[in-house]
Amino acid sequence: MQPLIKLENVEKTYKMGDQKVTALDKINLEIYPEDFVSIQGPSGSGKSTIVNMIGCLDTPSKGEIYLEKHNIAHLPESDLAQIRGKKIGFIFQIFNLIPSLTALENVALPMTFQNIPRYMRLKRAQELLNQVGLSNRLKHLPSELSGGQKQRVAIARSLINNPEIILADEPTGNLDIKTGNEIMQILKDFNKKGKTIILVTHNPELTKLANKKIILKDGKIIGG
Repeated sequence: MQPLIKLENVEKTYKMGDQKVTALDKINLEIYPEDFVSIQGPSGSGKSTIVNMIGCLDTPSKGEIYLEKHNIAHLPESDLAQIRGKKIGFIFQIFNLIPSLTALENVALPMTFQNIPRYMRLKRAQELLNQVGLSNRLKHLPSELSGGQKQRVAIARSLINNPEIILADEPTGNLDIKTGNEIMQILKDFNKKGKTIILVTHNPELTKLANKKIILKDGKIIGG
């Protein structure tokens, strides 16, 4: 089986004044279709940077990144944006829902940028909200939802364009333990349905769901 994502000798450096800071140092990594990958490490270890590389949010200073055998390491932002919209769904710790839109409208929003008719967007959004257990919250605003419900909306939104890859950056960080476990079970269920999940977490308990573990320190992979 060919890897879905492959990083070869990826480096990322930033200039801070006269100093050069290495965020990633010769990273080699393969992620296969339907993997559930956890990425751990202390603050400053490179977790966010490696997610930005995989998620087409940034490009490396050196090295190559392959998505389905296509080298995306040096593509312009316009091309990366197209890939993000079609191939990758994002879930964040702070939900990032638009306050003035209902749950249904928030979920449907990414499809707007794919020029999908409104009735098809809303139909797909309703199907996904049903799958995450929010069929009775379609017309609620984010202010009318609990933290766990907001994260369910965010999960549904991440799936709206049927991406192959879900990038979840501390998705349970703002939730209590019980609600966090429910969110993780939803992600696990979607993994069983064929989605590739990449989870960034500080919580070692959550990594038990992963079939592949990556531990970062000082921009290097030190274990798994």
